[in-house]
Amino acid sequence: EHGGFTGAETAKFRQSLCCCVALVRGIAGSKGSHRCKGGGIRDTTRVFCRCAEVESCLHPGRGVLRRFLCSGTPQLSHTFTARKQARMNNPMYKALLEWSLSQNDGTAPSAVDPKELDPEKKAFLERVMSEMVEDESATMVELVAKMHEKEETEEEVEAKEDALEQIMDRVDRIDYAIALHAYGKGFLPAIHLIRDTKHDGIRSRAADLASVCMRNNPQLQHAALEDGGLATIFQAHQNPDNGLNCRAKLVGALSALVQNNKTAEAAFLASGGVDALRSDVASISSKLKTKALFMLQWLLRDSEPAREAAMQGLAGELGAVLSEEDDDVTEYAAMCLMVLVQDKREGLDAATLKAKVEQRLNVGSVATGEAETARDALKQLLGLLG
Repeated sequence: EHGGFTGAETAKFRQSLCCCVALVRGIAGSKGSHRCKGGGIRDTTRVFCRCAEVESCLHPGRGVLRRFLCSGTPQLSHTFTARKQARMNNPMYKALLEWSLSQNDGTAPSAVDPKELDPEKKAFLERVMSEMVEDESATMVELVAKMHEKEETEEEVEAKEDALEQIMDRVDRIDYAIALHAYGKGFLPAIHLIRDTKHDGIRSRAADLASVCMRNNPQLQHAALEDGGLATIFQAHQNPDNGLNCRAKLVGALSALVQNNKTAEAAFLASGGVDALRSDVASISSKLKTKALFMLQWLLRDSEPAREAAMQGLAGELGAVLSEEDDDVTEYAAMCLMVLVQDKREGLDAATLKAKVEQRLNVGSVATGEAETARDALKQLLGLLG
């Protein structure tokens, strides 16, 4: 209305924004939305831009807006490119597409020609959209700066935790993680926080961020090793003062750093890494057990030195874990045992282990077939035991 649009144009524009709000509400309840804490404006912008990307997503009266968005400032173009991986499994997207196609299927020209926009309207649209779209480079600089701020009060701790969560939300792609290190100078400070912070919540989030950045990323694995990151994370993992959730996050960071990196793997094994993981397997925390078993199963599979380090008593420990009803724990424990059975380790009591596997196959969701992957792993193990 302030931009000089007609009543009909304003109504249609408002209707489009209502669709965006509905989509945001739908996404807010989806898995993984907790990582967007404090990012309401950012999430609204993502959905709004995604709406404009979907074919004929806007009503005929908003075709002007769609074309303006697609041909707008470089900042808008960057946002469109960066958001191409937006979640498209939400059923509301399909409903919105069907609704928009019912308004205009693209076979007829829009009722409004974008060339007819007068300068006042275009200036208004540009101002509105510049306020809606976030400058992610500037935001990242601000968030990294918060990692270096004090953490003496509860508010300061929460602000740092929130900054770490928001950074993690932005670096789930390998090129963004590399940019965080190369240009944002925020990757190594996250590892330093694991060592320096006095707060479990900050350490957990810093470990989570480091894990996301290093996973399948040789460049950042190397950077972490050069900076002493393996020792930093391993020492924090060994600290008994850290809570179980924090220890699970630290195991995730160790796994991300060591996997597919022979230098890091050798250093981890030399530091007593297998024994540390075995200690975690004996934990009361299912989450920590799962993380430790996941790392242990690929270590045993890929590394002869890891199998040598695990020779004494590991099969018995894993057999005891099989009796637990956590399906993820069962699956990864069975995968570890498969490696040991195939390696024909001495001291492995095949008869006792076979009885435990048969018993576990008849318990809980494994018995009903709901835990399909755990059931498959147990059946493969049973087949190897003969």
